[in-house]
Amino acid sequence: MEETSNEQLDYTRLRAHLLEKPRTKAAQVRQAWPEIKELLAAGHCLKDVCAWLNEIGLEIGYARLSHYIGQMRERDANQAAAKEASPRILVARD
Repeated sequence: MEETSNEQLDYTRLRAHLLEKPRTKAAQVRQAWPEIKELLAAGHCLKDVCAWLNEIGLEIGYARLSHYIGQMRERDANQAAAKEASPRILVARD
């Protein structure tokens, strides 16, 4: 199959996989992280979140979920710190 520089890639089939269940538990938690984070911020306890994840088919134990959430929080903190540390361009005004 030849590609020319004028053709655009069709990402439709690739995007269709976004909502599929990932293979690993860690990836499943990463996929659910935005919702998990909102539930925890709303005051729900991790024990309840763990039970709800199991109800929807993400079978994971409390200890492993707690570990993964710690990793996600650390990743978020590192990304936030990297954004703050990124060089800023200052524009001189006359």
